[in-house]
Amino acid sequence: MSQSSAQKKLKELVNEYRVSLRAHKLLKLISRIPKEHRFRLVSAKPETALTEAAYRGHTKFCVTLLRSLPSCDRAKLVNGEGKSTAVHQAANRGHWKTLSAILSCLKTEEQLQLLFCQDESGETALHHAARDGNIDTVRALLGFLKPEQQLKLLSVQNKSHQSATQVAAEAQHMELEKILSKSQQKGLSFDCMTSKIR
Repeated sequence: MSQSSAQKKLKELVNEYRVSLRAHKLLKLISRIPKEHRFRLVSAKPETALTEAAYRGHTKFCVTLLRSLPSCDRAKLVNGEGKSTAVHQAANRGHWKTLSAILSCLKTEEQLQLLFCQDESGETALHHAARDGNIDTVRALLGFLKPEQQLKLLSVQNKSHQSATQVAAEAQHMELEKILSKSQQKGLSFDCMTSKIR
């Protein structure tokens, strides 16, 4: 099976994904792809099997795919500057379990790069989560960061010069905006367990 036909088959699996899909079937398909080409399945290009699965919230599929790759290929996920990554896609749809699982497959420094990665609109995954208004998604994203890193991420602006807090306000997610705004103004961090300010 060629790399392109395997990629097509993986996308079909994502589109037809069922909870009953067994990890061994996915691994069997992935094993047919030469190792040097596997990272293309998860790269930061639009419409890879990983970004599509993240968009649809297929956590098990994402984890199985990522774990089938050597760590050096998983690390290539963080080179998505200017692209919408799988974490962006999961955050955009409020799939906090999926984005947590993806980030958990990476090393700490790779997690940081991916969390601070800005897409073509200059938005981080946190911007997408703020627009969605899902506090669980925001909690999941910020939970990977130390307090000072949380504040730094909260200050990142998109190309419209808006922080995630401002995006939440524009989308009329007032509870989330209030929490993030107070956190940013007082130099306090967001408590990811209680959704309150520390």
